[in-house]
Amino acid sequence: MSSILKERKLPQGWRWAQLGDVCEVSKGTTPRTEWYAESGLHIIKFRDIANGRINWVPGHRSFVSLEYENKLRRLKAGMTLIGADAHNPEYIGKKVGFTDSIPKEPAFFSGELISITPRADRPIVAQWPFLWFTSHEGYKAVQEKVVGVHLNSGPAKSIEIPLPPLSEQKRIVADLNKKMAAVEKARAATLERIEAIRALPAAFLREIFFFDDGKLPQGWRWLQLGDVCDILDNRRIPVRKSDRSAGPYPYYGATGILDYIDDYIFDEPLVLIGEDGAKWESGERTAFIAEGKYWVNNHAHVVKPHSYLLNKFLVSWLTIFDLTPYISGLTVPKLNQKRLCSIPIPLPPLSEQKRIVADLNKKMTAVEKARDAAEVESEATHALPAAFLREAFSGVL
Repeated sequence: MSSILKERKLPQGWRWAQLGDVCEVSKGTTPRTEWYAESGLHIIKFRDIANGRINWVPGHRSFVSLEYENKLRRLKAGMTLIGADAHNPEYIGKKVGFTDSIPKEPAFFSGELISITPRADRPIVAQWPFLWFTSHEGYKAVQEKVVGVHLNSGPAKSIEIPLPPLSEQKRIVADLNKKMAAVEKARAATLERIEAIRALPAAFLREIFFFDDGKLPQGWRWLQLGDVCDILDNRRIPVRKSDRSAGPYPYYGATGILDYIDDYIFDEPLVLIGEDGAKWESGERTAFIAEGKYWVNNHAHVVKPHSYLLNKFLVSWLTIFDLTPYISGLTVPKLNQKRLCSIPIPLPPLSEQKRIVADLNKKMTAVEKARDAAEVESEATHALPAAFLREAFSGVL
């Protein structure tokens, strides 16, 4: 018996069985390069398994020519698939999927996977191996049979699997399916709530910067960024990675802190605006405030607003404003200094900016609190399947 299971006491009536004694175990076939085709026989690979499910949507090199059908391993309903080949041996056994049905037959599986099919003449439920190998102990049992970066069908057949009476298996599988369905429902609801929370900051900003036909509120006025800010790009000096040392001062790039070094060039709160046009065009907003003492490389514009413009107000506007028309260059699109200065900004009185920023800070604090609570809930939900599996294979469920 596997060394990790020697000390494991099974519930009364359970027994250990070798996988090969109760299941058919087969490794798939890896197609040769010339077998692949743009359409034909759908082959499932290691990449197609995630979170216990099989992705049936074809991707790159998902089809094999019809003439090679007799060389492939066919998928059948009721099979458990385990990732058996990986560049890192730790990944072997981490991917486990179950074919409760096959949307479009025939389908096949590659040599990156091992199939486990319960034998009809043995007292084992189809889903039982899937549930066992999804558990942490099942993964460890697989790992003991890995040689190099492979799990072959011979060693896989000798894996020990706990086997309760058939009636007990059916009860546990039904109970687990019910619990897992509830977890999935809760997980989906939590993810939906997280997405809604993530959308709130943009919604708050749209409320502030919604101008009907471009008409500003009373007391506001349109100006250009170059009119209300100093651009300090002449002070940008990059530091080669080989010359950096682990110092106390942040070293900023276009997206935030890249490193820490032993020197600084700025010692006041300033706005950094990424000049990489590709990021702005893809919707990635790279405008933020740097504080304390820090260095900035040459991939971010350094902007110092005049006394009547708050840093936070400027960043809030740049977060919601569409900068893509100000990007230039086809090969390497950039937000250059000249175009940066021409960006329009709606400027309210300083007192109004302070009110808006204070209101935003209050709302963003509430958003962060709600997001943290939702993510804690999400983590707890993600931990439930493993807890249920532990209960199932210890006889508690």
